[in-house]
Amino acid sequence: MSKAQRLGMRPYVVAHDSWQALSRLFEFRLAGSVVVLVVLAVLVIVPLIFMFLASFRPAGILPTEAGLFTFSPYVQAFTGTGTWPLIRNTLLYAGLGVIFALPLAFGFAFLTERTDMPLRNAMYVLMFIPMSTPIFATALGWVLLLGPRGGTINVYLRQLTGTEAADGPFNIFSLGGLIFVHVLGIVPTMWLFLTAVLRQMDPTLEEAAAASGAGRWQVLRTVTTPLMRPGVAAVAIYFFITGLESLELPLALGPTAGIDLLSTKIFFSLIPTRIWA
Repeated sequence: MSKAQRLGMRPYVVAHDSWQALSRLFEFRLAGSVVVLVVLAVLVIVPLIFMFLASFRPAGILPTEAGLFTFSPYVQAFTGTGTWPLIRNTLLYAGLGVIFALPLAFGFAFLTERTDMPLRNAMYVLMFIPMSTPIFATALGWVLLLGPRGGTINVYLRQLTGTEAADGPFNIFSLGGLIFVHVLGIVPTMWLFLTAVLRQMDPTLEEAAAASGAGRWQVLRTVTTPLMRPGVAAVAIYFFITGLESLELPLALGPTAGIDLLSTKIFFSLIPTRIWA
C-alpha cells in the first residue's frame, strides 16, 4: 500500500505537499545565504572599500572628507628605495617557507596515513605540541639555541672546533634563520591539512590500477598524483598567503636582524615612534 493510500489521499496531493516542503527549504537556504553575504559585505567588503579610498587621500585626511584624490601615496610607495627589498624579503619568506615545508609535511602525512610505521598514534599527539606553543615562545627558544653569540649550539660548536670567533657559525637573526623557524612552525599544521587530503583519497582506485598491471611508478604518476594535486595545491596556496600576512615571527626576529617584511612594516607604521624609542 502506497503512502497516499494509507493517508487516504490522492498521489498528486502528496507530490504537491512534497514540492511545497522543498520550496520552503529552498527559500530558507536562499534567505540564509543572503544573510551570510550581507554580513560578509559589512565585515569585509566595506572596510576594504574605505581602505582603498584612503589610499588615494593625503595623510591625515579621512576617505569621507572633502578634498582631492591623489596618486602620490602610490608613487611614494613604489618608487621608494626600500619598497622592492621589502617585497623581495616577503616573497622569499612566504615562498621558500612553502617550498621547504611542503615535502616535510607531506612525508610525515604519508607515513602516518599510508604506512604501518611504529608509533603512528604517538605522532598524532606529538604534532599538536608545536601547534599549541606560542610563536613568541618558539622564537625565544631558537634564539637561546642559535643566537650568534650566546646560543647554546653555537657556543658548543665553537668549543668543539676550537675556533676563536666571537659568534657563529649559525645566526638565527638573518633571513635564513627567519625562514628556518617559519618552516619548522608551519610543518605540523601543514601535516594536519595533508593528512585530510590523503584520507579523502579512495585507495580502491590505486588498487584497481595495480590489479590492472600498472607498476608503482605508473600508479603514482597516473592515479595518485592527479588525485592529490588539487588538495596539495590548495594547501600550498593557503600557507603561502599565511606567510605573506605572518606577523608574530617576523616581529620576534626581524627587527633584531634588521629585516623588514610587509607585515612588520605596516605594523610599525601604525604604531607611534615614541612607543618604540
